[in-house]
Amino acid sequence: FKSKYTVTIRSNADDYGAGNFGHKDFAPGEKVKVDANPYEGFKFVRWTDEDGALAATDVEDGWEKKSEFSFTMPSKDVNLFIEFDYVTYYFSLRIKGKGEVEVSGKTKNKQGKYECTVGEEILLSALPAENYVFVNWSGTNSASLSDFDKADTTLTCPASDFTVTANFASSIRNLTLSSTEGGTIQPPEGVMTMGVDTILSLSAVPDEGYAFSRWECSSSAGGFKDEKSPDTDFTRPDVDCEVKAIFVKGGYRLTVAASAGGKAEGKEGVYEMGEKVEIRATPLEGYVFSRWQCDADGAVASPEDAATEIVIPGKDVKVTAVFVLEASLVPGATHDRDPSSSSFPWGMIVLIFFLSGVAIALVIVRERYNLSYRALIKTYFNKWFRKRK
Repeated sequence: FKSKYTVTIRSNADDYGAGNFGHKDFAPGEKVKVDANPYEGFKFVRWTDEDGALAATDVEDGWEKKSEFSFTMPSKDVNLFIEFDYVTYYFSLRIKGKGEVEVSGKTKNKQGKYECTVGEEILLSALPAENYVFVNWSGTNSASLSDFDKADTTLTCPASDFTVTANFASSIRNLTLSSTEGGTIQPPEGVMTMGVDTILSLSAVPDEGYAFSRWECSSSAGGFKDEKSPDTDFTRPDVDCEVKAIFVKGGYRLTVAASAGGKAEGKEGVYEMGEKVEIRATPLEGYVFSRWQCDADGAVASPEDAATEIVIPGKDVKVTAVFVLEASLVPGATHDRDPSSSSFPWGMIVLIFFLSGVAIALVIVRERYNLSYRALIKTYFNKWFRKRK
């Protein structure tokens, strides 16, 4: 008889998953723990005892359906087989605009979704309706398409449920992308055609010695998610327009804020030192404009005027419009207190000094005549009573 026997585990496909059991050789009667580990996108199905070696051993009930189980090693080799299978994932197709999508070789289930398995490739075709054009594809949960900008594209199923959207637009317009000196942009400068309401991701990278200031659009209908951010989204309007990235040399950022009671207007961004920017303060009902508060002395041309301008200093600067309640301007209703009107407690000070002097005198007399405080007080009051009589 052999002193040790071997455990061998195989599976229906090496790229589906693997089995683990600690080490290879075990002595008869030794406890063995095995487990099946499917890879991403796969699931465990069952175990098979290929040679029936576990039939006469101490093994858990229903071990065939457990991904992890234990048994007592018999006096023979054990050959186990694991069956793995694909996990089924579900994806939905959505349409923005007017058009249809064809999914090659797939039909919807009762829930209106399509099924796929990890790594499966599916051909998608976007078909715009009359007077509409295909814009692009967009997806969620790592949905991978070979080309998001082509109407015919290949989808590779990820290891998760996901959604794919076909975007159509009612018309095509020209969009000109440009920038000032001092940086580069993505997409690169040039003219591109885009569908109306298409969302375009923009990115601006300043050169050394320059700073990104803002995005500008030649049409007020164009919409930036954040025109002050170098990485932002732009929604395409229904007109031909130009989008420009503004870079400045050096550059200092202007921030415009307002206190409670009103709003402040001014084009925030990055400017060169000495540039002038118009600012305006508008109070809400019940408030009045008080002044402009700035962390750079002298930068605001007229701090007391609601409409004025700020000259960019050689540093980042913040200017705040300060508003006050209208009632605070009425005579007698001011919240400021005149320091000269405050009453200082002189009487209390005098009393404290007087009592302190009396205490010191008592100590001196006591020490000189070697009297107790009780005798000293009694003597003092006797003298006071004699004077009264």
